[in-house]
Amino acid sequence: MERRDEQSIEAVKLYYQQGLSQAEVATRMGLSRPTVAKLLAHGRERGFVTIEIHDPREDASEIALRLEQRFGLACARVAHGPDMTEGEAIEQVGRVGAEMVTQLVRDGMSVGVSWGRTMSALAAHLPRAPRVGVRVVQLKGGASFSERATHDFEIMRSFCEAFGAQPRYLPLPVIFQDTAMLSIVRRDRSIARMVLILLVAIGVFSILSPSVFLTGLNLQNMLLAVAEIGILSIAMMISMVTGGIDLSLVAIANLCAITVSTLYTSSALGGTEQWGPVIILIGLGVGLLCGLVNGVLIAYVGVTPILATLGTMQIFNGLAVVWTGGKTLYGSPEALTAFGKTAVAGVPLLFIVFGLVALLVGFILNRSPLGLSLSLEGSNGTAARFSGIRSSRILLSSYLLTGFLGSLTGIVFIARNPTASADYGASYVLLVIVIAVLGGTNPNGGFATVGGVFLAALTLQVVQSGFTSMRLSAFQYSIAQGVILIGVLVLDCVDWKDVRTRLTSMFRRPQPAAALNSGATERK
Repeated sequence: MERRDEQSIEAVKLYYQQGLSQAEVATRMGLSRPTVAKLLAHGRERGFVTIEIHDPREDASEIALRLEQRFGLACARVAHGPDMTEGEAIEQVGRVGAEMVTQLVRDGMSVGVSWGRTMSALAAHLPRAPRVGVRVVQLKGGASFSERATHDFEIMRSFCEAFGAQPRYLPLPVIFQDTAMLSIVRRDRSIARMVLILLVAIGVFSILSPSVFLTGLNLQNMLLAVAEIGILSIAMMISMVTGGIDLSLVAIANLCAITVSTLYTSSALGGTEQWGPVIILIGLGVGLLCGLVNGVLIAYVGVTPILATLGTMQIFNGLAVVWTGGKTLYGSPEALTAFGKTAVAGVPLLFIVFGLVALLVGFILNRSPLGLSLSLEGSNGTAARFSGIRSSRILLSSYLLTGFLGSLTGIVFIARNPTASADYGASYVLLVIVIAVLGGTNPNGGFATVGGVFLAALTLQVVQSGFTSMRLSAFQYSIAQGVILIGVLVLDCVDWKDVRTRLTSMFRRPQPAAALNSGATERK
């Protein structure tokens, strides 16, 4: 410890603890009075001594008591003073709030923090009071696309420095200058990117294989085949929004299709068709039941999503094999088969179903409280809990929805081709994950766009159809999938602004030395 610090500690003890005057302290220490005053100020700056003012009016305020009773508060403090301006009032509230927060925070606590002028004033008055195992969680995004500053980062930093805590940020934009700026931010680049890739794919295969690829029959088959892949991809996207995954989706779809086919073929011949709607509802119920099993394991038991759904995938596949004996089942309600073969203006009804599912899920994710809760759970689970969101209920809801969409895919399976087997679509699991990520879904959770997934499913179906028209193998198609996915991910990682800056500086023509010298001469 420095000599000045030692003198300061001795001075503050004599002055504050023993009650000596500055002159008496100066005599005792053999120093001048101005030197003692500087040592006292140094002690306050270094934190060797703190000064607290306890106003009994604030602790025993009638207003505070009424607030506690009215709102059921455990404790309330009232900051007041004569003729305060708005700025002075906020500063006073910040001081009182900082004192209260310091008293409330204990070891191992999670502290939820918002932002604003009052929170900024509170954070500025927080004294250093280190705790053990404290987490400071940002409850709402603070990035601002306007002139208004939120000071969210400074507030989080002050809290973490005061309590020696670890921060948990929520880097989301919340304030925009105007609606135009909001619409720009809402535009997801994955949609524009997928539109470009889709158009390029259509153009390439139209040139390379026009006699096969561009036929009306091939285009209709593409729309027909993309329905089942697309619905599965949307279901996978929902599970990934929460930071999870559902590897059992294809198994659920097959189990549903097997259920429908079995019930239909085992029915009495006279009542087969009239029980068709009931049979379809039972098939959808199978998906909900499977989703319930996944949801309980993940949300309430706490099993990791990838392990839970891997296990249930094996169970559902095993049930399907035992049920069918490893054989392919034939038969489905005639109305369902007719629906799968019907087209409106050349567009298959199954593709229209896919479009309606995309619109409905898009509405849920973007316009409903459930969608907001799913995104918040995936981006910051701790902040979600502090916001009053029950994570277990949200996770259960997400896997119920994915289970339902999985069973709906099974209905699409059997509508397109009235057969069912335990191993149908075995390669779809990886494919739908690729489509979800390619469509802009964050694998870590928190963000997804249904439009991007819709276009990604359509794009890969076009690529597959193009490869088939050129008589290329499924292995080559798999390579193409990987190339497209890796290419998109690499492009996302590139800082294009930095690339543009470097290229500009590389090709910028340097000024001749003579010109520089002449310019310098003119300035002189």
